[in-house]
Parts: sequence; C-alpha cells; structure tokens
Amino acid sequence: MNVSVGTIFSIYKRVTPIGSNSTIEDFLQPGRNQVAAGYVIYGSSTILVYTTGNGVHGFTLDPTIGSYFLSHPDMKIPIKGKIYSVNERNYPFFSQGVKDYLRHIKQIEEESSRPYTGRFIGSLVSDIHRYILKCGIYM
Repeated sequence: MNVSVGTIFSIYKRVTPIGSNSTIEDFLQPGRNQVAAGYVIYGSSTILVYTTGNGVHGFTLDPTIGSYFLSHPDMKIPIKGKIYSVNERNYPFFSQGVKDYLRHIKQIEEESSRPYTGRFIGSLVSDIHRYILKCGIYM
C-alpha cells in the first residue's frame, strides 16, 4: 500500500565492562537510565527524530548527498488538534465509554471545535509522527 513505516529505538549506556561480552543487563534497563530515544520514518522521505532529554529534533535525509539535515528543530506537539486515530474495526470490542467518546468527537456542533477527522495508518511510527506534528488523539 506504500505506507510509511518506521523503526523506534532507545539508547542506554552499557553496564557491563567494555571488552567483555554484553549481557541481558545491558539491554533490560529501566527507562530512567535511557540516554536517548527516537524513531526513523521511511516513506516518501526518511526522517530521523530523536531526543536526549533536551528537546526533540527531526532530521530529513537528503539522498542526493547522503546526509541528514535539521528540518524540524525543537519539535513540540501543538496544543490542539482535529485528528483522531483508532482502528475502528475493533469498535464492537470497545468499552461503552470509548464508543461514547468516539461518537462525541465526531459529532458536528457549530459552537464546538469538533468534529475530529479520522486518520489511521496502522503503522505506529507513521501515526505518532503525524500527532507530533499536527496534534490529535491516538488510541
């Protein structure tokens, strides 16, 4: 379907001594030990988004020179959005509260900021990337 896909990653400091074989303790660490995290989205363009705990930055691959350039400095999720993403095929299995909420955000009211527009790719990185740039609800 030519949908964007991606890779998520988390980086930790090695806990075993350098020169020794790595062990399971190098990989199964608590989140508070994380030193960087991010994702790469592959589609019509390739974008690396990462953080080291001081802001989130996006870099787009320029294939003509084989290098990334800073295309999205200091990314922040907007305060308000009008998009929601949920696999509505599972609607019959949702709790009544979730069903009511989905009906509520789709309902058109002239004095409201509704309705939301449904957008569901089904690729975690693609869906999350949209919400980092545009805001919205991801379920």
